[in-house]
Amino acid sequence: MSGYSVLSGVDRLHLLNARDGSAAGDQILCRVHRHLGSCLSREGRLFRWTGPAFMALLERTEGAKVKAEVSRITSVKLEAAVQ
Repeated sequence: MSGYSVLSGVDRLHLLNARDGSAAGDQILCRVHRHLGSCLSREGRLFRWTGPAFMALLERTEGAKVKAEVSRITSVKLEAAVQ
C-alpha cells in the first residue's frame, strides 16, 4: 500500500491574529482541524504542521483517488464566527 502526504494551509490567519488576537486565530485553527479530521478515512492521520498548516498522511493505493479526495475536502469554503 502506498502512502501520501497532503499539506493544507489556512490563508490570512496572521491578519486575523493581528486584528482580533491569537485566541480568535486558535478558534479558526480548531475549526479547520475538526473539518479536516472529519473528512479523513479511519486510516488517515492529521497533524499540526508549522504555522497555520496541517499535514494529513493518507494510506491509499491509487493516486487519482487521493487527488479527488483532497479536491473534495479542500473545495469546501469554511466560515466561522469568532469570539
